[in-house]
Amino acid sequence: MKQIDRFAFQLKQRQDHRQKPEDIQAWASVLREMDEDPALAELTRQMEREHQEHLAARPCLEPQRTVLFYSRWDWVCNPLTVPYFRGAIRRAARWLTERGFTTFVADYGTAFGLLAMETLLELRETGYPFSLYAARSTSMGRRQSWREADWELIPLISKCDYHYSQLSPVQTLLELYSTADCFCTEIGVERRKRAGGDRP
Repeated sequence: MKQIDRFAFQLKQRQDHRQKPEDIQAWASVLREMDEDPALAELTRQMEREHQEHLAARPCLEPQRTVLFYSRWDWVCNPLTVPYFRGAIRRAARWLTERGFTTFVADYGTAFGLLAMETLLELRETGYPFSLYAARSTSMGRRQSWREADWELIPLISKCDYHYSQLSPVQTLLELYSTADCFCTEIGVERRKRAGGDRP
């Protein structure tokens, strides 16, 4: 209730010459009714429970077994180069699974990461043994991809083992990008700490 009163006070403070005090009071009354609505309160509790369950199911990444797929330059992965990069992602996935990498994270906020998510989902249907997680390091409004409609991503994300939906783009960069020991981009596979070994 204190939050509602504070919000009503802020509305009063921001009112201009076109707003009447009674309009502000009407809004405050509506907000108070919403705050006291049992159905809305139950819905809020249910949403909080689902959010906590989602956080509890969050996987614990092992850096030495985790690969992050993302774009170095979004303009490189475009409708003309998609067939080439799709093949490159398949080759990289085979090479990585043969070397014990079991967790793939696709940053679908980048063009190459989105293509990787699509391609890796197809590969997994053929029996490849890896977990696939979806993440986003940029806002959807700034996402650059050959797929214009955001709704096209929904069925793809739902097929992943986990979606880091609770992370903001900045948190994704700080947490996931700093956790993975291996990266796959348009130029191939790279290790954070190069300790030798071949590349696909």
